[in-house]
Amino acid sequence: MLRVYLDWNVWNNLKRKSSQFDELRIIMENRDNLFLIPYSPAHIGDLTHGYSKKDRHEHINSDLKYISELSENLLLAKYSNQEIYFSKTNPEIIFDYISEQESKLSKLHYELKNVEIYKDLIFPIPINGIDNRLYDYITSDGYLTMENILMKTMEYIISLISTEEYKYLRNDFQESIGVNKDKIFNSPNPLYEIDKILKDKGISFSQLITESLTAIKEKSESNFIDEIITYYVGLDLIGYNQDEIKVSQKKSKTFHNTIDDANHVGYASVCDIFIVDDKRCKEKALYVYSELNINTKVFSSSEFVEYWNKVLTLDSLNNQLFKITSIANNFEPNIQEYFENYNLQGYLSQLYFFGYFNYISWFENIKNYHILRKVKPTNGNILLYDEFKHLTFHLIKYFGNDIHNKSVVTEDENFLKNLDEDDFILYRTWKVSNIGEIRLVVQKNHLSLYIDFRNTL
Repeated sequence: MLRVYLDWNVWNNLKRKSSQFDELRIIMENRDNLFLIPYSPAHIGDLTHGYSKKDRHEHINSDLKYISELSENLLLAKYSNQEIYFSKTNPEIIFDYISEQESKLSKLHYELKNVEIYKDLIFPIPINGIDNRLYDYITSDGYLTMENILMKTMEYIISLISTEEYKYLRNDFQESIGVNKDKIFNSPNPLYEIDKILKDKGISFSQLITESLTAIKEKSESNFIDEIITYYVGLDLIGYNQDEIKVSQKKSKTFHNTIDDANHVGYASVCDIFIVDDKRCKEKALYVYSELNINTKVFSSSEFVEYWNKVLTLDSLNNQLFKITSIANNFEPNIQEYFENYNLQGYLSQLYFFGYFNYISWFENIKNYHILRKVKPTNGNILLYDEFKHLTFHLIKYFGNDIHNKSVVTEDENFLKNLDEDDFILYRTWKVSNIGEIRLVVQKNHLSLYIDFRNTL
């Protein structure tokens, strides 16, 4: 079972049943327990400012219903201490909570709750194009009291997320350091280009990112999502696939949208796959993931459909077992491990066996004995109850009840929550004619499938 994170535009296209997304919609809506499709607060954020007040009620209710149905109410979010979690929560609850906060507070104060992170994303950067624009705004009325400076700074940050101000700030920044935005927009290595420019100033892009992250961490707890957001916004600021910023009666695209997209890229790093059709967001996501060594796969809708047809569709049992043994016997291992003085060789595959396992390992001197595991998303090394439950369901479909006549999962979610780090639970054992012995092992945040072809019956 894979975690698939959808960009907001993909949710919209699926719900509106555009014909060009028919194949993707069929895959998503008839996924046979192969995918988890979580939603996040970033989706609800997109929803809250995606419509005008006049048509908000009708469209939002419809969108919330579709999110609930497709996600099966699976929320991916973070606690106030920045810890990531999944929970079964109807999106209407999240939407109502945000709406309640907006109704209790004035628009100014509501936005000020998020001001600090926006300020720290940009203003630690010691570049005149940024400093001068903020300074001009703060001093525009001539009153330089501490109270006025603080209020004007906050007002300016709010203008970034509600007007076209970010576009002008970005232009000033790029001009002040001599960025050729046409050259850097589609550059295969934008950081190399920007570091050549910044070299004369005695600073690098990575230093700017580090300073921003340090400023954020000094004020509050942070996690990998803040790091991803900072990299993403930094790339946009220097002009790499920079976002369109435009506010009109029909459309509003501000720095707020850039932050929402950056949040999507952050949450998607907890998942196996990120599907995004916004080309600028996709290119920045690919670059950020590459720089931060994040293994989440990024696809457009059409690319994912192709990937599904070639890689993800469940094969017959015999074909899957044949591919497992073929990899162990014919492929060069791409990972080496050591286990109790044994040399354990491994291969990270593009295939997902039994809809879950993508890593095959075997002992160098023991033939026909394989261990299947999953290399999880870089920022999502947890085991979800639904993953455990649905994998067991698929194994039962292939092998039937186990030797103790046990079938599907009967334990509740506390079974996984109560596991200790050193627990090693033999959960199911099958003995199958012409195959051998298969054992499903459950550990803290991990599932393993041991296939012993030596014990063929």
